[in-house]
Amino acid sequence: MPESMRFDENQLRLEARRRIALGRLPRVVQHYLWAGPGEGRPCSLCDRPITAGQIEYELESPLIPETTVRFHRICHQAWELECIRPPAPE
Repeated sequence: MPESMRFDENQLRLEARRRIALGRLPRVVQHYLWAGPGEGRPCSLCDRPITAGQIEYELESPLIPETTVRFHRICHQAWELECIRPPAPE
């Protein structure tokens, strides 16, 4: 995702769909979620760092072993919306 991309919900949701389809993000909303100050690690949706001035949402995905998924707040919301969206027909 381009570094210059703003937090546009439609673009984030498109990217979430793409990453879910590629298996880079889980399709299932997690019941356990941790939140705290960012530590500069990249967001699993937009690839931009989550800074100390931002809240980082973190989850471990049982579908993607040994992977911790991190999001900005808006990125987490876009991903959740795509998780509850019915999959496109094949």
